[in-house]
Amino acid sequence: MFDVGDVVDGHTICLKALVGSHNYNLNTERSDKDYKYFVWPTFDDLYENKMYHKDMVTETEDYTIHDIRKLPMLLWKANLNFIEILYSQYLDGDKELVSYLTVNRMLLATMNLHGLYNAVVGMSFEKEKLMTKDSPARHEAIEEYGYDPKSACHAYRVLNFLCKYHDTESMEQAFWYSSSPMSNRKFLLDIKAGTFSLEAVRQMIHGIRANVTENCKEKFCSYESDEETYNALQNWLKDRIRQRIAEGK
Repeated sequence: MFDVGDVVDGHTICLKALVGSHNYNLNTERSDKDYKYFVWPTFDDLYENKMYHKDMVTETEDYTIHDIRKLPMLLWKANLNFIEILYSQYLDGDKELVSYLTVNRMLLATMNLHGLYNAVVGMSFEKEKLMTKDSPARHEAIEEYGYDPKSACHAYRVLNFLCKYHDTESMEQAFWYSSSPMSNRKFLLDIKAGTFSLEAVRQMIHGIRANVTENCKEKFCSYESDEETYNALQNWLKDRIRQRIAEGK
């Protein structure tokens, strides 16, 4: 894995964020720590209008590296996997960049709540389909349980995220699962452990999705999009990248 300041294919890592189960307290003894990485563009990237991107999936490594210029659009599209970067338990990087993201994280995370609702519901359908779709990563679990409990946990958790944000209007509380008896943490860990049958899990997912549609959709869809915050992040990054290029970095 990489650290901030490391150079990958000539690109300097400017942001590293802990994501996944360790980031919302749903990790088990078998859970690896997952990180998302972003890099500064090089002068050649800017001149040739290229965006650096790298995926690595092996037995020992699983990560994605993005050009930092993609971050505004990823947040605008309200992909929950990237919004969680703003609420990472471990966020390291360029000091000015981390400061900007931390100070403005609420505005950045909520600038397209209508889109967030649609993206999360869509993600839940996708994860539900993956429950029974065989692949090298899911084959062993499907053989043992008849479905992939990890995908089932994802499908339920993202919908539960919408419920929690709807009730608290706190992204931090919506992402995190405390060890309190009032938390859904144990229930989600039970899903992840394959405690329930495929039929039972499907009923649970369909039930919470129906609840989200009935009780949360109207509120999420009533929010207006905040293009001003999106443009501000775009402009801030433009200025920061211009500064780095001028300094020969």
